[in-house]
Amino acid sequence: MGYLVKFSVFILLSVQFGPTMAHQSQKSFRIYQLEDGCPEAKTIKLPIHLKNVNISLKNGTYYLAFNVAIYQNMPQDVKIEFQLVRCRDRGTLNSCENFHKITIPFFCKLMNIDGPWIGYVRSLEPPLRCPLKKGLYRLPNALTIDANEIGRLRLGDGNVFRINVKIFTQQSNKMVFCCTAEGQTINV
Repeated sequence: MGYLVKFSVFILLSVQFGPTMAHQSQKSFRIYQLEDGCPEAKTIKLPIHLKNVNISLKNGTYYLAFNVAIYQNMPQDVKIEFQLVRCRDRGTLNSCENFHKITIPFFCKLMNIDGPWIGYVRSLEPPLRCPLKKGLYRLPNALTIDANEIGRLRLGDGNVFRINVKIFTQQSNKMVFCCTAEGQTINV
């Protein structure tokens, strides 16, 4: 699942906002959180969880490390939904709006294609394979995100962005995982 964060940033930010702007002032991106769970799953016992999340920043690069615990085998393919939410500020929930959504059906088929996420899939210990099997998957070598590169994208100044990642079984559309990441473009 470690590749999900990088992939969601790649898909939702790079594709949605296009190339960087030459006249833009120096900006960076601050990651506030990466947490297991979401409001829709408060009363549901999900079979996949994010554990031991560690976020550190060094020289403009964020390092994310975590474990993914899968508590039951997933015999069917899954689909992943990335929902990008834009908020004017961090403290006011009513300042938020759904900004962009991408659904990736048949994730297992995509996961085996050689793409920008393949390095993260292979770096999980043990390697993540489909169908997803019960077990603990570790991303010991931290996922890296260049805060300055993301800061160069054409994002609204000061807006807080939340990425909600949800995984559903393909056939029954049952939610099996959700997590939330939150960050903000800032002036440096």
